[in-house]
This record gives sequence, structure tokens and C-alpha cells, in this order.
Amino acid sequence: MTIRLFKPRLVIPNRGSAARDHLAAERTLLASVRASVLIASLGIAVTQLFALQPAPLRLEVELLNMTLRTSPTNGQHPSTLSDAEKLQNDVEAARSDRRFAKPLGGVLIAFSIVLLITGIYRYFLVQAHLLKDQFPASQTTPFLFSTLLGCIVVACFAVVMASR
Repeated sequence: MTIRLFKPRLVIPNRGSAARDHLAAERTLLASVRASVLIASLGIAVTQLFALQPAPLRLEVELLNMTLRTSPTNGQHPSTLSDAEKLQNDVEAARSDRRFAKPLGGVLIAFSIVLLITGIYRYFLVQAHLLKDQFPASQTTPFLFSTLLGCIVVACFAVVMASR
């Protein structure tokens, strides 16, 4: 009874390399699913990495303490004002990191969704062509995705380096 429930809908004769080609198409689909999950996880990690940094709060408290210590009413030496200015720059850099975190994470997640949809589409396209003893060669899609992912990596690197 359970065998009927899982009966395959399409059975093709295994002549030549039919089984190998179908299994290769499945491996390619699973590779695109794996890459999509990895890129989506990276998008979430980038967003959380910049959003959960506790350093700006600590720096803001230190900045407030420095400005209170260097106020003219305390009569303290104003040489720590340059330290306060450096700390203010650190706070602003941390805020700019946070400003880019959500869009960058969103771009990575959107890219992973597009990659997943394209992988599923490609799998069914290859399956349909293999039944006709044909194989659709893919030339532009891998190049396009590699280029786009490379641009995203360069953008991530530029954001991180610009904030340091």
C-alpha cells in the first residue's frame, strides 16, 4: 500500500547515460539550494553582526563622561577634548556600519531567493529536455550569478573598510 503512494510518476528507460544525466541535474539542484541557504545565512549574519554591536553604546557613555569631565565648570584640563572628538568619530563610524547592515543583508537574502528560483527553474528545464534526448547548455546564468556575487562581496568589503 505504501509503495503505491511513492510511485514515481515518470519512468524512463536507462539507456546510455539517462540515469547519470538525471542524477546530475538533481545534484545541481541540491547545490543551488545549498548555495542559496548559505547566502541567506550570510545575509542574516551580516545584518546581525552590525546590528548587535554593543560598542557604540559603551562609546557613547564614555563620550558623555568625557564631555562632563571637560566642562568649564569642573575646571578640568581641556586636553581630553581631542580624546572626546576621537570617540565621537568612533561612534559615528559605528552608526554608519549599522546604516549599511540592513540593505546589505537584504540584498544577500534577495540574491539567495533569486538563486533558488533560478536553480529550480533550471532543474525542471533540464528534466524536460532530457526526456527529448536534448540538453540545454547554460552559459549566461553562471556568469551572471558569479559576477553579481562578486560585486556583492566587493561592496561588503568596501563598506567594512570605509567604516574603519
